[in-house]
Amino acid sequence: MEFFLFNIYFMIIALVYRTFFDKQGKILWNRWLLLSTPVFLCLIVLINNSLTTQSGLFVVELDFISITRSEQIGLETSGALSFYDWLIIFYVMGVLIFSAIHSVKFIKLFQLIKGAKFLRNYKGTNVYESNFNASFVNTIFIEGNLTDVEEDIILAHEFAHIHQKHSADRIFALIVQTICWFNPGVYLWKADIEKNHEYLADQEVLSNTSREDYTLFLLEQRLNLKSNQLRLPLSNMSNLKSRVMRMNRKTRSVLSYLILPVLAVGMMSSKFLPFTQTELSVPLIEQLVQKVSDPVENPDENAEFKGGIEAFKTYLANEVKYPIKSMENMTEGKVFVEAVITEEGKVTKIKILRGVDEYIDAEAIRVFERMPDCIPAKKDNKTVASLVRIPINFTLGEKR
Repeated sequence: MEFFLFNIYFMIIALVYRTFFDKQGKILWNRWLLLSTPVFLCLIVLINNSLTTQSGLFVVELDFISITRSEQIGLETSGALSFYDWLIIFYVMGVLIFSAIHSVKFIKLFQLIKGAKFLRNYKGTNVYESNFNASFVNTIFIEGNLTDVEEDIILAHEFAHIHQKHSADRIFALIVQTICWFNPGVYLWKADIEKNHEYLADQEVLSNTSREDYTLFLLEQRLNLKSNQLRLPLSNMSNLKSRVMRMNRKTRSVLSYLILPVLAVGMMSSKFLPFTQTELSVPLIEQLVQKVSDPVENPDENAEFKGGIEAFKTYLANEVKYPIKSMENMTEGKVFVEAVITEEGKVTKIKILRGVDEYIDAEAIRVFERMPDCIPAKKDNKTVASLVRIPINFTLGEKR
């Protein structure tokens, strides 16, 4: 679920970047915004997960309580793969294919460097002759038969890529693309990183070259542009139209970046999370009769299962039955159950904070509905209602 949320948020960020930052934002700010996107989204997902299980109220964390298939009545399966299994296989195959593709690209790149004709050293970088203009790490490729002016501009542009370490950005983008190969937003993000590299290199070249001469040079290069048939992970001169527009845009707004904190808060909001809110199914008349006080924060003595934690663990192990449908679908995961322990020790207001599937969620609710009275929490030597949240991990262990 966390990986699913990560990719949904990635798509949102990619579209927001194209809408608000690509044309109006500051070029250098945009580079760090793009590179920090995967890390930022990982933090958002982790914070969401933390907010699901933490509060100022008494929270019971019992990660060691696991309900495994081997503890239940055996179910002999036919050995056929479920939809979930095929989905995992399809994803792993995609990762392997993209890993192989990128590995081949780097092998071809190293072969190209090894077989290319060395021309000279330019500001500490090796310059090789090729049929295209590009750069990678500490290597520059330039075409032959260039005029001195053309060669100087190309070397300045490609050296800007090397000086700003754009190759590291591209390698990072390839890794993220391999992991999230199925996400269209990742391809938009990767293309924006490469486009931003050209903006940054142009900006550095323009510090020593007139805007008119450089624009004219780009136009001439575009007319004679040769495609990189190997499609190697190189920095090259492309995206002409957007680059010329960028170079001639003098005002760059920082106001668009104000959307970032708003977007972060929105992503951390519970309304964006696919959590189920399954309330305890008791008759309406019974709900009206029940009088449950509001849970007390930070009680002096926490509520507990009669007999202690080991007794509670034994109760769950004996009572919980792994749902047959979930076993057939090979579904597993951690379900977070929330309940209020009243002043009398009754287990009430049961709901699923974060579920796994409808069958496991229903089983968790059923077990808590049948739970015997607990020892209530105490505050100032008086029994009080308290909130508990308990994660139960349903795992498909091996048959014993």
